[in-house]
Amino acid sequence: MHRDLKLENLLLSDGRVLLADFGCSAQARGLRETYCGTPDYVAPEVLLGVPQTEKVDVWGLGVLLFELLTGRAPFSPADEGLNRYEHMLKLKENIMSGNVAQVHLLNKGARDLFLRLTDAEPERRPSARQVLNHAWILFMT
Repeated sequence: MHRDLKLENLLLSDGRVLLADFGCSAQARGLRETYCGTPDYVAPEVLLGVPQTEKVDVWGLGVLLFELLTGRAPFSPADEGLNRYEHMLKLKENIMSGNVAQVHLLNKGARDLFLRLTDAEPERRPSARQVLNHAWILFMT
């Protein structure tokens, strides 16, 4: 489990995407319960402090997908007048409730994949193989 997937941890080298910063990573032997990650990318189970699986990376992949397609963080509050504390509270609320104000920016296939990747219930999120076999991914490749 990487546990800190975000744009800043992706590197482009010779046309390949490389993953960097393994400071939060752990072997997926059993469940993890530590708070680890970047606020805009953390899954609900991290915020709740409950045991986590590799599905936290699936959530992070969903956030990455949204950002790459829209240039925006999906759960970040739209109100720019919030102070840092209020921003973090609203961000947590949006993650926990699945509130994505700009989801309409995604086309139907990308929206379906994003919503599956960011399902609040980790066991309902797809596996890596299921992601690769999603109709939108197959269409795009």
